[in-house]
Amino acid sequence: MRMREYFKATGASVPGGAAYEAVMEELNRRPGGAATVWFGDEPVFGVSANGGKWQHPTTECGRDMVPVPGGKRNGKWDCKVESRTGDREPEVGSRHKCWCCRWLRRVQKMHREGYVICCTTSNIFDREWVGDEKQAGSSELSDLQARRFRQPKEDFRNGRPKRWGTGRIQIPSEEHGGDFNREAPVHERTNLPLGQGCRWERLALDGLGFPVFVFFMP
Repeated sequence: MRMREYFKATGASVPGGAAYEAVMEELNRRPGGAATVWFGDEPVFGVSANGGKWQHPTTECGRDMVPVPGGKRNGKWDCKVESRTGDREPEVGSRHKCWCCRWLRRVQKMHREGYVICCTTSNIFDREWVGDEKQAGSSELSDLQARRFRQPKEDFRNGRPKRWGTGRIQIPSEEHGGDFNREAPVHERTNLPLGQGCRWERLALDGLGFPVFVFFMP
């Protein structure tokens, strides 16, 4: 992000997928790094529970490292814990991190420290990453895709840019830019459009009460 050349900025939201770790390497080489969280193979609580009826609020949810209760309980506990390699049912009494809560704390801490909070809607750091083993792409979700995959629509207080999640976008950079598809590709493991987690992050950022700058490329 050229933003770093002029401001104390950090990347608070970047889509996951196969390109995620490579993006983090690039961002962390630069001033400000990233205000993201990543737990790799460690199973953690995620965005939704109770068959999709419960969605993580934009505040802390109360699951982070709290023993999993048994018996009759709030629907937020009725979910699997997730990792890069797979999901599993958490045992009653076990404790797990909630990546959403950890991320909220990190973003708020970086903001208090004076960083300009930025997010990107793709994990395409370089045009060569599209189509290679990194399978980089957009996470923008059009209303049509939201209906097709039964996902929440993306709406923001200040509205969405034109052609959000549809058509193509041109990034005028000789070194890394190009002409890119704005529709989120389907993730091979989840069978959902890429960026389920970062779409929740965008919703949370939209409600935090301070400016957030959004870019297509990291």
